[in-house]
Amino acid sequence: MKYEIQHRIETLARIAMVDDNPFSSLEIYFANWEFWHEKNFWLAKGTVEASNLNDAMASFNEKLLKLIPPIGLISQCYTEFRAQPFLVK
Repeated sequence: MKYEIQHRIETLARIAMVDDNPFSSLEIYFANWEFWHEKNFWLAKGTVEASNLNDAMASFNEKLLKLIPPIGLISQCYTEFRAQPFLVK
């Protein structure tokens, strides 16, 4: 089964997008979250093929765990995703 997952990431870093295109890594697309007055967030989106929801979330979170700590280190900004909301379709 295919799951589309969107996960909010809290960070003080901003993504410098070229032509409004988000960057991607490990098949996860990252874009600035600009909803109303909230600007200290990113949106991570990806599609995961898994047999159930728990496996899909585990796979997506495994990818985020490979990406987010280095992004936080390089940007030298607070970056956290584990306590943030997510959406699964």
